[in-house]
Amino acid sequence: MIKVLYQIPTPILGAVLTALIFFALGATANAQRYLSDERPIATNVDDLQSTFENYGDPVDPPEAGSLIPETFGLFESTDDWLQNASLYIKPRFYYRHRDEGNGQVLEAFTGGGSVEAESGWLFDTFNVGLSAFTSQKMLGDADRDGTGLLRPEQESYTVLGHAFLTARYRTTIASLYRQEVDIPFLNRNDARMTPNAFEAYLITAENPFGIEGLKFGGGHVTKVKDNTSSDFVSMSELAGVDGLDRGLSVVGARYELAEGVTVGGSDQYGWDMFNTFYGEGNVQHKFPATDITAKSALQITDQRSVGDELLGDFDTQMYGATMSLDLKGFLATVGVTSTEKGGAVRSPWGGDPAFNSVMVSDFDRAGEESWRVGLAYDFAQIGLDGFSAFTNYVQGNTPDSGAAASPDQNEWNITVDYRPSTDYLANLWLRVRAGSNELEGERTREEFRVILNYSIPF
Repeated sequence: MIKVLYQIPTPILGAVLTALIFFALGATANAQRYLSDERPIATNVDDLQSTFENYGDPVDPPEAGSLIPETFGLFESTDDWLQNASLYIKPRFYYRHRDEGNGQVLEAFTGGGSVEAESGWLFDTFNVGLSAFTSQKMLGDADRDGTGLLRPEQESYTVLGHAFLTARYRTTIASLYRQEVDIPFLNRNDARMTPNAFEAYLITAENPFGIEGLKFGGGHVTKVKDNTSSDFVSMSELAGVDGLDRGLSVVGARYELAEGVTVGGSDQYGWDMFNTFYGEGNVQHKFPATDITAKSALQITDQRSVGDELLGDFDTQMYGATMSLDLKGFLATVGVTSTEKGGAVRSPWGGDPAFNSVMVSDFDRAGEESWRVGLAYDFAQIGLDGFSAFTNYVQGNTPDSGAAASPDQNEWNITVDYRPSTDYLANLWLRVRAGSNELEGERTREEFRVILNYSIPF
């Protein structure tokens, strides 16, 4: 992987070191838009996940199912391949309304979801999987296009998102062709009707060389289907390069230093475009003589143009720290991020891991410094089983003059989830979200969403 040198300005370095001493390292809570969009609300620190929580598991192992009720009487390994196959139908309905604050309104209501099939393990070594995704228009005026729930001009679509072969040997897994990836900047970003998917060739290993707690992986990604498209295109085309085909090489690792203490990092080299390094450290700790448990985290992003610099010459960094406190049913969070003036952080191939990335804005513009307060609550504490909610307020300040000058912004959002625990509705997930983002002196963008997910296993 390309070696990258990092130069951290002294004031930022001091702030990060101060945060390191104060927080002791750590994890995020109900921010990072791409994570909160696809995961249930975390209302205690044990439910919080870092951005590298699933690193090393590019393809979820199939769950035992009954897709084939009887074996063909061949031999045991073939029986397992058939008997442990799984099939899921996952309906999704999504309504999104966005007022851009400049006279433009975006609106659509869609139905669809996915059908996902995966085999068991043949000879305990190989398995295959297929997933098809669809988004069908139920409401969508042509003059309200742009929600990302449908193709341009409010057109419905269907796509074969996953078609992969997995091979494993002990704790090493190779995954080939269309699949999901789940690391910072390269992930599902499942915020609309269909998730991102990638044509990729990856190898991951757990506990390589006998190192307990280490997950390591790498490979090359050639194409991507983003979450508003039915087509796979080159990584460079989605990033904004016309007429050329460039891919992305990635290497990364996650290491559990001790119970509740992890560090992770990845380097993603977009050939002739830009290189992104991301690092994050997390720890969970309990305050002595109290019932308060905390999780906290530090992060760093370094992006810079490389090779032929097809997307221009730039160099920028982003730093962040966050802390969450478990307060008997409440989960309170504070977070800060700072982006250098060299440019905004770019994330064309997945969700941005910035700690203050929320519903409308990522708060990572050039020169932007932001702070966030958040609160989550599980209403089961007062007898309303299945209901939970979180809210965030973020303030972002940018330079008043110079190349990085832009309006300051603030955002408030709230999310309410209902996940019933009754047997026949156990896989139902209803989510309602609302948010308001003000670009000071310019406009206020308002967002409202209703999402209904269900999963039917066979």
